Amino acid sequence: MADLDIVSLAEAQSITGATTSHQDLLTAWVSAISEKVDDHCGPVVSRPVTGEKHSGGCDALDLLSPPALSVTSVTESGTALTSSDYELDVATGELWRLSSDGSVSVWSGGPRQIEVSYVSGRFADTESVSEKFKRAASVALINVWQMHQGGVAQVGEFDVPRKPFPGFLLPNAAIELLADEAEAPVFT
Repeated sequence: MADLDIVSLAEAQSITGATTSHQDLLTAWVSAISEKVDDHCGPVVSRPVTGEKHSGGCDALDLLSPPALSVTSVTESGTALTSSDYELDVATGELWRLSSDGSVSVWSGGPRQIEVSYVSGRFADTESVSEKFKRAASVALINVWQMHQGGVAQVGEFDVPRKPFPGFLLPNAAIELLADEAEAPVFT
């Protein structure tokens, strides 16, 4: 399993009832669903973001992978800043430039003159992901796993093969569970 997955392999096997013979397929689906949830809500499991470039001339930079747990380093026009030179809004991913007295200031101008490295995500690892995200991933996993289940349905007096119609990777039920976590698209 990938380090950025929302549910573990053991959780995925419990959700789907899959055997170890389906481990590779299950792992691929869990990673795909985790990536889709990240696309919808922003990173769930923490990961480093290094060397993200921004242009100055404003008081706040919008980090590209919010939410951000912490800032590792910031350079402005090649000069390393200390943590007293900026303030991070963890929830929004805004990085504010501060003056020496702690008031809001303006990042120095120029295209792509500011470089930021930070830790993005909501939870330290897969085990600490909240129940809401695990439940949304479970709904999505059950949805896609049905495509791999055979079976027979009764139509009148006849038994007919049953194969579920493939749905969306992130079904509406999962999207509804994450409605308050969805992020607005960032246009750069």
